[in-house]
Amino acid sequence: MEAPSPPLHIAMYPWIAMGHIIPYLHLSNKLASRGHKVSIFIPKSTLSHLHHLNLHPHLITFIPISLPPLSGLPPHAETTSHVPFSSYPLLMTSMDLTRKHLELLLLNLKPHILLFDFAFWVPDLTRRLNIKSVQFWITNPATTAYLFCPERFQLELTEADLMKPPSGFPCSSIIIHPHEARVLAASRKWEFGSGVLLGDRFSQGLSQSDAIGFKGCREIEGAYVEYLETQFNKPILLSGPLIPNPPTSSLDEKWVSWLGGFKKSSVIYCAFGSESPLQKSQVQELLLGLELTGNPFLAALKPPMGHESIESALPEGFEERVRGRGVVYGGWVQQELILGHPCVGCFVTHCGAGSLTEGLVSECGLVLLPRLGGDHIVNARVMGEKLKVGVEVERGEEDGEFSRESVCKAVRIVMDEGSEVGREVRANHAKLRWMLMSEDLEKDCIDGFCQKLQDLFLLLRGYTVKATVRDPNDPKKVEHLYKLEGAKERLKLIKADLLEEGSFDSAVEGCEGVFHTASPCFNEANDPQIELIDPALKGTLNVLKSCAKSSSVKRVVLTSSSATATCNRRPKSPEIVVDETWFSDIDFSKECKWLAFERGAETFPNLTFGWINVKDVANAHIQAFEISSANGRYLLTESVAHFSDIVKILHQLYPTLQLPQRCANDKPFLPRYQISKEKAKTLGIEFISLEVSLEETVESLKEKKFVHI
Repeated sequence: MEAPSPPLHIAMYPWIAMGHIIPYLHLSNKLASRGHKVSIFIPKSTLSHLHHLNLHPHLITFIPISLPPLSGLPPHAETTSHVPFSSYPLLMTSMDLTRKHLELLLLNLKPHILLFDFAFWVPDLTRRLNIKSVQFWITNPATTAYLFCPERFQLELTEADLMKPPSGFPCSSIIIHPHEARVLAASRKWEFGSGVLLGDRFSQGLSQSDAIGFKGCREIEGAYVEYLETQFNKPILLSGPLIPNPPTSSLDEKWVSWLGGFKKSSVIYCAFGSESPLQKSQVQELLLGLELTGNPFLAALKPPMGHESIESALPEGFEERVRGRGVVYGGWVQQELILGHPCVGCFVTHCGAGSLTEGLVSECGLVLLPRLGGDHIVNARVMGEKLKVGVEVERGEEDGEFSRESVCKAVRIVMDEGSEVGREVRANHAKLRWMLMSEDLEKDCIDGFCQKLQDLFLLLRGYTVKATVRDPNDPKKVEHLYKLEGAKERLKLIKADLLEEGSFDSAVEGCEGVFHTASPCFNEANDPQIELIDPALKGTLNVLKSCAKSSSVKRVVLTSSSATATCNRRPKSPEIVVDETWFSDIDFSKECKWLAFERGAETFPNLTFGWINVKDVANAHIQAFEISSANGRYLLTESVAHFSDIVKILHQLYPTLQLPQRCANDKPFLPRYQISKEKAKTLGIEFISLEVSLEETVESLKEKKFVHI
């Protein structure tokens, strides 16, 4: 069985745009579903928009952070939705000025890991606080691999440089055109807050962080991931596509009514995100192209630069010509629900990461019209040229302008049932959609992401582990241990016997900490003294004697059963709280010996136990070793429950699971009581709930095919 991983406390500080905050929250939901705690630092004004998306409020906490006012920013401006695009650098400067406030919050919260994207100074801050940092990009790995690999860091990149892929880049489908290279070169030199160039902001975050994360998966972008691993020589974490749970809200009635007036899959939906305003001329060509298709359309567009409203930028006579079949809307819309409406058949997108994900998991054909800059260009090439799941709108090679005719052409290719290219694109899209919607893909990605975070927290601390086993040459017992990441460099297995004095000397020598966690424990023993008591008592003494001989050992952490505190004649009831001052009575324990499963699997035992997730136990060992003030006994129990409670919880989680319905005897159920958590909390332990622990256990048994449901 693999060593359990303790739950983590993960903090997040995304760029203050909803297009960044929401993917971070989707990731938080996935992490919290695995028992991890998440704290997200966000502006106060966003809270009301996000609470309904928080699926695990007992584990995910929104921490309001105040942006200091700056000359040039409107009062109370806290997100990109509050300012024009030209003011984004000022907003970034204000975010940079939260560094001291963030430091105070981190000192109080003490997270293990902090995820960030634009705040390049985070690694310097977290390093001083003994917190690991991950620069998590909501984009795909291909963009970073092409634009920000280390060989491009120090260069004054020209347009010609950016039209060529970096050395060893794995894909020839990503071609950057002259007009795109011109924009990319200029954007790298854009001062984006605090006098820092945008290119430097990203490259410093990449080079200084402990790991790099992406919204992506190896199944689709494996070649780019492998390239990044060789280029940066640090862990690359992949979250998967981060497909949000189906919305619990309904589409606004006005859109239901309007869309419902058209044929199935006939409506074109066009949207360019909250941060991608177009020029007036581009807005007009785009809308005239939609008009030219003859199809009904809904265009959700921000006002172009220099305009207060989208209506002021419409082509002359446009509203009258498209009345009844075309709507241009400047407000926020429920994009995911619109894409899921059966009458919508085409999505014209700016190729932002979030919009692309929503488009890919819908059944709408994709028309790709990337915003010139950022990751949108590379996204369009990957989707249009490499994966062939969408059709890109043609542009002028030098000026990058698109025409109404090119917009109309791309839409017709995607929507025309008779188009050969359209058939290929639709077939490829359907295959990719099926893959992205697979529960196995999401599970594998998030599990891998969590494991990499655990590795970052533990293995990157540099611990070398000596573990004792009875036979290090038995592959059935040790092979799985050597497969753990970092085991080759940091794990050494040593033969030792609990009953043999001195056999732990070589294992303990050179170690700063010793965890004594194992002693034989089973329900039936022919000779309890020899099989159970001697290994527990003499074995522990032998380990302690070896520790006493060693000059390197600074701390020893012993594991025992809570039965060492609860088996005595003191009364127990729901009001009674057991704490570390309680000890068991030997004579009473002998009187109360029982056989737990005396009537077999069709009954449950009449026993009340303290229950805890094994990951919490592992975490407590680490904390007890690392926290210098830790001492004495610590009771580790999330909750006290009778076996009848366990049966009820399992039945609620798995109604078809065969479970015993009767107690093993007719005596009154042994009483429940409480176990104090106060001292355990001083170790920073925040217990995983019994319900989550039971669900994780059954899911693990299912995965290993020990049970079938």
